[in-house]
Amino acid sequence: MAWNHDKPTPLFKRLDLEEILAAEQGLVKITDDEGAKDPGHGVKGSKRKNNAPKEGTKQQKGNKMTEAPEGITYLNFETFMEVELRVGHILAVDDHPNADKLFVVNIDDGSDEGRTVCAGLKGYYKAEDMVGKSIVFVANLKPRKLRGVMSEGMMLAADDGKGGVRLVSIDGDIAVGSRVR
Repeated sequence: MAWNHDKPTPLFKRLDLEEILAAEQGLVKITDDEGAKDPGHGVKGSKRKNNAPKEGTKQQKGNKMTEAPEGITYLNFETFMEVELRVGHILAVDDHPNADKLFVVNIDDGSDEGRTVCAGLKGYYKAEDMVGKSIVFVANLKPRKLRGVMSEGMMLAADDGKGGVRLVSIDGDIAVGSRVR
């Protein structure tokens, strides 16, 4: 996937709070994409007949709640929940031996061995400024070699669209390896 500074795009759809709370309580079981469009679909104890939207809701008014802006593809909640975001602590940052724009970052992820992540943050950070930061990373991304170095995850960063990139960091004390929800 290429980083596009000209047109940043969201990674995930905006989630509905009621959907999140119902899913965490195990009340929602969405079985298809149509179900994902109706937050009342599959809710146990729903008083609506056939899970039809209540009168006057956004669902009934042109289905605006589920219309994605141009260029955005929505994910359903179950797909989003498959992404395992965790807290890590940057222990060391080195230049990538075979890439001008990559760092090789050693992260304490709460395991005995830690993990190595290749990050395209040269030009945005100095290596020494990253060491010691508590960051958010994708823990269950399939490992792959990037220019000869195995990368075992992805650190999250925000791009302001004007050339500024900042790591997503954790404020306060929280144990490495903690799940980000």
